[in-house]
Amino acid sequence: MYIKNSLSIIVLDEVFVGFGENVGANVFDQNRLAALVGYKANKNVKIEAGYLSQILQQGKRVNNQSVFQYNSGFMLTTHLFFDAVK
Repeated sequence: MYIKNSLSIIVLDEVFVGFGENVGANVFDQNRLAALVGYKANKNVKIEAGYLSQILQQGKRVNNQSVFQYNSGFMLTTHLFFDAVK
């Protein structure tokens, strides 16, 4: 969602699940949740920065309970756009 011509707000939630006969111990694998602010510098460069939270379910169990790993941190991305056809 663009706030102004060059500023945007990005909120995303990615859930990773496994299916089929190759799934090991878990159907749920991980979940990533992020909130970012984007700045479009020009038509070829966009920069996004914000907070990322990740939950991973490990394939092992402790005391017959699932083990989860919680990660969080700062995320910085740069998108470069170019026309490969020219």
